[in-house]
Amino acid sequence: MNTQYGINMDSLGNLITEPIFEKLNWGERGTLICGPTFRLEKIRVDAGATADLNGDTNFETTLWVEEGKGSVQGIKIEDFEIITLPPQQRWSIIAEKPITAYLFEGPAVPGSEYLKKTKPFDYREKYWGNIQSIVNKDYAGKRIFVRKGENASLEFHCRKTEGYYIHSGNLLLRLRAGRGEDKFFELKKGLSSFTPPGLMHQRGGLEDTVIIEISTQDEDSDSYLVEDGKLHPMSRLKKTICFDIDGCLCSQTEGDYGRAVPNQKAIAVVNRLFNKGYKIILHSARFMGRTGGNATEAYNQGYDFTKEQLRGWGVLYHELWLGKPRADIIIDDRAVFFVNDWDLVEKDIDKRL
Repeated sequence: MNTQYGINMDSLGNLITEPIFEKLNWGERGTLICGPTFRLEKIRVDAGATADLNGDTNFETTLWVEEGKGSVQGIKIEDFEIITLPPQQRWSIIAEKPITAYLFEGPAVPGSEYLKKTKPFDYREKYWGNIQSIVNKDYAGKRIFVRKGENASLEFHCRKTEGYYIHSGNLLLRLRAGRGEDKFFELKKGLSSFTPPGLMHQRGGLEDTVIIEISTQDEDSDSYLVEDGKLHPMSRLKKTICFDIDGCLCSQTEGDYGRAVPNQKAIAVVNRLFNKGYKIILHSARFMGRTGGNATEAYNQGYDFTKEQLRGWGVLYHELWLGKPRADIIIDDRAVFFVNDWDLVEKDIDKRL
C-alpha cells in the first residue's frame, strides 16, 4: 500500500468494507473492524431472546448499548449504557426490547472494573455535531454524530489507528494521500472504513450520521490539523452532476446501443469529477422509444445491458437512471451553457427544429 509518496491512491478503496453478519437463533452478529490491537463487533438480539457469547482469551470487551433494553449477566442495561466484561468469561445478554449493541474489544488493562454499568464520558459539543467517549484505554471507542451538511477538519494522527462503522446516515469521507491528492468516499449505513496512522482524513454529513469509532489509545496531542473545517467548508459535500449517455459519453446510435463507441475524453472528465467527490448520476432515455415511454419497461430492458456497457468503458458513477423522457430538445436552468434570456432561447429552438 505504501509508495515513495506515502499511501498509494489506488489502494484507498481497499480501506472501505461492507461487513458480513451471521444470522443466529437469537439475532445476528458481525465483525466490523479489526485492528492490530482491537476489534469492533456488532450484535442484534431479538426481543425475548438470549444471546450466549464467549469472551476472548486475549481481549476484554466494552459493550455499548446503542438501542434497546435488557440485561447482561443479570445487570439491567438500556440505551446509551456501558458495561465492561473480562477476558475468557462466557456471558449472556437477555433482550427485553430488541437490542443493538457494539462490542469494543482490546487488551485487558490492570485495574479495570468489570461487570459495572457506566455511562459515556467526555461529551464534546462540536460545530459539526458531537462526540461521546465510550472507552479510552489501550483501545478506545467513541460515538460520533455528524449533522447533515456539516464537516469536521482535515486531520491526521501519527500514532492512532482508527476505524469507522456507519450506524445510521450517510457520510462523506475525504482521504488525502499520494502527492497530496484527495479522494472521496460515500459511506452509507452498514459500511466500515479503516484509517492507518499518517493518512489525512475528513468527515462530512451527507445526512445526519452516527459513527461508531474504534481505535488505539486516543490522545488529543496526536491530532494534527491540516485544514480547519470551521474556516474551510468540505469540498464536494453536497454537489451532484447529471450526465446523459448517448451523444455525450458515447456516440449517438439512434437506438442501436450495442454499436455505441465510448467518448474517452468525456469519460475522463466524468471520472475526474467522481474522484473529486462529486455525486455522479447518469440519466438516459435509452429504450424509452421502443417501450412507448414506459419507464419501468425501459428499465427492465435496458438497465443491466447499460450497466455492463458502462463498466466495460470504465465509467465511474454513483447512480444510473433510465426513464428520461425522449425529446428532441431539452431546456434546463441547470444545464451547462444555459442562458436565462428567453429571446435567445426561442431563437436557438427555432434554429434546431
